[in-house]
Amino acid sequence: MVRPKYEVVSTLYGLYAPLAIVRTMGRGLTQFDLSLESRIEFQYYLATKLYGSFKDDANLASISPRLQYRPSAKDWRILREEEPQIYWWQGLTMGRLESSLDLLVAPTARNGNPGRLLSFGEFETLCVDLYQGSGEEYQRKALAVAANALYQFRARDRPVYWRMLIAQARLYQALLRTRSPSFRVPDGNWDFLFHLEDSGGFEWRDNPGRPLEETLAVTNVYLTEHVVSPWRSLHDALRNHREGSSRDS
Repeated sequence: MVRPKYEVVSTLYGLYAPLAIVRTMGRGLTQFDLSLESRIEFQYYLATKLYGSFKDDANLASISPRLQYRPSAKDWRILREEEPQIYWWQGLTMGRLESSLDLLVAPTARNGNPGRLLSFGEFETLCVDLYQGSGEEYQRKALAVAANALYQFRARDRPVYWRMLIAQARLYQALLRTRSPSFRVPDGNWDFLFHLEDSGGFEWRDNPGRPLEETLAVTNVYLTEHVVSPWRSLHDALRNHREGSSRDS
């Protein structure tokens, strides 16, 4: 049997390994830990938004210009071969994302230990073994689901997934910016935080009619609605609560 393509395996590792780390960190963090340092709290917030973005395929499709997207349509298995941009599922439920991330974590003998992240070499070996029929059936299904949107990927055939990937790239770059010693959690304008560096590297040549500018505009809306607004709402509520407590004391 032919080995799975290296490019697909390396892309899977690049997409999911950081999220496996975020999940492990999240299990060890408490609200008290996050409250001690605003930068850590903000970094963790951005990471959780990255984590949750995989389930937002329908939301991304609905942003203007709206994309036709019907992955649950009757006969989708047949229809997706003819019109993958409409009928190919381009997201993940949280349960299936969890199963995908489990593939990247090596179990440990100690109870309660979250396990360690597989090296790329270990993950590649696992993928080859599963592809050749070894391992458990649930593992093979998890790998298939994780790789589903990447199968024969072209931006024009997976426009919803392409929007998701650009949103995730902007969130990852935002996380990198928070590492600067001069970084401050934004209070007003977030544009600098979500600026897409090296945008030329994200131009998909085989994507006629949908320039990168359109995808950036769509992800501007998505990031505002799903990242910026919830953060502001949460911290406005906390600030009002603290001010109310101060007046009462």
